[in-house]
Amino acid sequence: MAKTANLKFAMMSGALKNAGDFLIVKRSEGLIRHVYPDAELHFYNRCKSIEDDLEEINQMDAMIFCGGPAYIPQLYPQAFPLVSDLNRIRIPMFALGLGWFGSSSANKAVYNYRFSASTKQLLHRIESDTKLLGCRDWYSVSVMRSQGIWSGRMTGCPAWYHLDFVDQQDFGKTDPRRVKKVCISDPADPGYLQQLTDVTAYLRQVFPAAEVKVVFHRGITQDAYTSSQASQRICQAVSACTQLGAECIDISYGQDGFDVYDDCDLHIGFRVHAHIYNLSRRNCSVLIEEDGRGAGVNQALGLCPITAYDYAVKTWPDGEHMISTVGKSENAYLLQLLDDHLNNLYQADFLQIRHAFRLMQAYYRQMEQHVESLRSCIESRR
Repeated sequence: MAKTANLKFAMMSGALKNAGDFLIVKRSEGLIRHVYPDAELHFYNRCKSIEDDLEEINQMDAMIFCGGPAYIPQLYPQAFPLVSDLNRIRIPMFALGLGWFGSSSANKAVYNYRFSASTKQLLHRIESDTKLLGCRDWYSVSVMRSQGIWSGRMTGCPAWYHLDFVDQQDFGKTDPRRVKKVCISDPADPGYLQQLTDVTAYLRQVFPAAEVKVVFHRGITQDAYTSSQASQRICQAVSACTQLGAECIDISYGQDGFDVYDDCDLHIGFRVHAHIYNLSRRNCSVLIEEDGRGAGVNQALGLCPITAYDYAVKTWPDGEHMISTVGKSENAYLLQLLDDHLNNLYQADFLQIRHAFRLMQAYYRQMEQHVESLRSCIESRR
């Protein structure tokens, strides 16, 4: 890599409590340092105004938005307050593997996804600055295109890429044929906590001799980011899983807790970033999709969709007509789907997982090229 000691980057982080958000920032840092090893990285909270830091940020070479569900309808100024006048940010903005946050992968959810006018203003500004908008999955590319933003480029999420394993196409240090340790990640939606308990009971039955750990990415206890009601339900799930013989672990407020997955022979759970982390280390992983984020990663990697939800049609009379809407309900067949999926994986010697590893390797080349493209954008402004 060329010397880049004079480059300074403002890394815009969305990490507050969720361990997955800290992992995104850590992996974003790894990608940037890989391509620009001598650059200076300065980290800022993108969830609050940068007014007080604007003068300092404007002395840098680029502002990098580090992954996460940032292609959302009310992105700017609600989720990313930044400053009231984007023209006051004088350095180029760069999107590093950002993604959408749809309710599901249904066509209606994808093609009726709408950005506010101010959000489009920010996205067009990034597009103008650095030509391409990094997208973590193909659904993100599609929702951007449906809104008239044509520069979305599929790169995968920064958290997909553990640089020590990126060229490996087979399993890492763990062997899913001999399951000694199973990890189960918690749902983001407390409404699926009963499913968490059910999955734990199922896996204790299927792998009776295995060590089982249930991992909570956003913590267990109440605080500023977790309501008392949600915390109460989480504590009930912890109690139920503990009674089943599982160990419950809180890895919130950092990314170091992901180490629990390092020697995991099999991960099954709801957290997208537990799924990503395990696949990035070439561990076997099965994701239970809660929404479009999970659907996006599984579709991009050619993995079987297993949803925590099912579609429910509600119909009621409205004068002379019947009105129908399609909503979501809890998937009553989840354990059967999981059981069939595990059977299929083992029968086929994990062919589907191995294929996902190969796709991750191919997408990494796209991500690497995307990060390298920032250099020419910076040089063209000098």
